[in-house]
Amino acid sequence: MLEEQSYDESVDWWALGVRLYRLLTGKFPFDAEDEIDLTLDILGAPLYIPEFLSSDAEDCLTKFLERMPQLRLGYQKGCFPSPMREPFFSDVEWRKIFNEELNPPFVPLLQSVDPFADESSLSNFNIPGNSYFPPID
Repeated sequence: MLEEQSYDESVDWWALGVRLYRLLTGKFPFDAEDEIDLTLDILGAPLYIPEFLSSDAEDCLTKFLERMPQLRLGYQKGCFPSPMREPFFSDVEWRKIFNEELNPPFVPLLQSVDPFADESSLSNFNIPGNSYFPPID
């Protein structure tokens, strides 16, 4: 995408790697002052993996953030090897997830399930002034 060439599903695996990196570290894998420097970093800067991450996390992130789409985890040589087999995901109960047999680890308490019911239903969102929606007469 950055080099204005055609792309395929491999960009989704890259995006998953960026999201996973952000979830595990609280930072983006590439950072720069402007768009040009950011593009250059994405295209060529070494990927920094913090020491506090496990070797399984490092391996998984490195594979998702592989710059060559043909070698990227999730898309290799025209087929889709499953990232679910990665050691990083070994504790995930995929069958239970697919069968919707797991309860979420956190369920927020809501005043209403209707997001338009009243302003208090927005209390779980970080909205300045908590007035995202204009008043309805």
